[in-house]
Amino acid sequence: AWADTLGRRRETTAPHAPPLTVAAGPIVAADKDAGTARDIAAACAAWYLSAMGDVYARSLAGQGYAAEVSAIIAANPRPSPRRGTIPPEAGVVLDQLAACGTPGQVREQLEAWDDVADVVTFMLPPGLPWDTVEATLRAAAPGARSTEELGEEIAEVGALSTAEVPAGELEACVPVGGRTKILTRLIVAPELIVRRALL
Repeated sequence: AWADTLGRRRETTAPHAPPLTVAAGPIVAADKDAGTARDIAAACAAWYLSAMGDVYARSLAGQGYAAEVSAIIAANPRPSPRRGTIPPEAGVVLDQLAACGTPGQVREQLEAWDDVADVVTFMLPPGLPWDTVEATLRAAAPGARSTEELGEEIAEVGALSTAEVPAGELEACVPVGGRTKILTRLIVAPELIVRRALL
């Protein structure tokens, strides 16, 4: 709703300016064990709310989560980015700030963000082991599919190894509107450069 309000104000005050672009997104953690992923995201959210000054805590409290923010701060008297916790009574805050769980659950949760932001960003919690980083990137990639499905699609459109693509050529051959999706997929399959848009 606030994006619509800002957009209308922008049209009124700067009618020749390009449309407002909203870039927003959650903390994201994916793991085959949903509880592990939720704990990772909870530790990150608790760290932001209890150890990084009061701007995040004030912002959330002002949006109707004052009791939950107080419970999170009370549960983390000695904040740590890896050992933070969100008590059960404040779980709704984590639901608002994070997309976490199994890869399928993460994909499903991120779909809601597609409806409220023009560009969906996401934050990886600090200190993750590579397996968790990779699982999270795979789960959060736009149109994410299994490795097998992605491999079939790459085989269908044709790909070259990155060593075979001259510097700067990829940027020139990927349509501007498709860059985010293509580049995200390249993170998932970094050894391949897709020669035609996968969209």
